[in-house]
Amino acid sequence: LKPSPSPFGESQSKVAARARQLYCQAYSEMLKSRGSDAEKPLQQPHPSPPQKGREMVLSG
Repeated sequence: LKPSPSPFGESQSKVAARARQLYCQAYSEMLKSRGSDAEKPLQQPHPSPPQKGREMVLSG
């Protein structure tokens, strides 16, 4: 039994997948840059913790 096609189901899941992809990408980029920064002595204050961005993404 196929579920009846909902007008929003398809696009909603696509948007969610895209958002997740973008977030994972940004998160790994941040981890990469923080990793390379950790090797050098700190010359500038640390960026704000990732929790802040995660809350914004989830509530956004």
